[in-house]
Amino acid sequence: MSRRVSIPKAREPSFFRRKLLAFSAPSYPQDDVSPTTERIWEKCSLSNDKMVERHVPNELEILYGQQMLELFSSSPVIGFYHINYLSYDNKLINWQNARRLDMELKDYNRRSCKAVLPGTKWEKCLHFVESCRTNQYMTFGSDIETLPNLIKFEKKTPELILIGAVAYDKILRRQDVLQISSLPDIQVLYSQLASILTSPQRQTLSYLGSGASGLSQNLS
Repeated sequence: MSRRVSIPKAREPSFFRRKLLAFSAPSYPQDDVSPTTERIWEKCSLSNDKMVERHVPNELEILYGQQMLELFSSSPVIGFYHINYLSYDNKLINWQNARRLDMELKDYNRRSCKAVLPGTKWEKCLHFVESCRTNQYMTFGSDIETLPNLIKFEKKTPELILIGAVAYDKILRRQDVLQISSLPDIQVLYSQLASILTSPQRQTLSYLGSGASGLSQNLS
């Protein structure tokens, strides 16, 4: 005598679960059916939305980019830094250190930089932004004399490493900044130049004076 297996009837899902199943059910395009599933993910709208979110700046990022462009226009010295891990407390300390050196520490993401820098004279500065995986940290100096302060600021902040700068409307390497920082003060150079330029005049006057005195002695 064979035994019949009693299979109970499945319980109907709740209304919320039915909605969830209907919402999560896979859907395939009927008009354009791909022969394989190799590149079918490119037709997904979610991947396109993520691509737009990754590269297209929003209104807030555009506003930050315009603020950054104003700082670029008003700052004769701009420093770019490679960043290690930086906590909020250390970021505040570094911001204070930059203020003590007459500089402003700011950080901007890649989308904000790409929204405003192309087409300007600072377009080549995007090279620093492309090589940074996180926000790009920059310092903006209010005077050209703050260029040596980039090295002083780097010594106070082990999390930030200077990789380049913009000064005299040129992109400078870190070695160039170090070389310029080792030069004496501009006022000292001016005084040395003035002494060099006036030394032939003083020497000529001394020769004329000695010649005139010798001539007067010979005539007398």
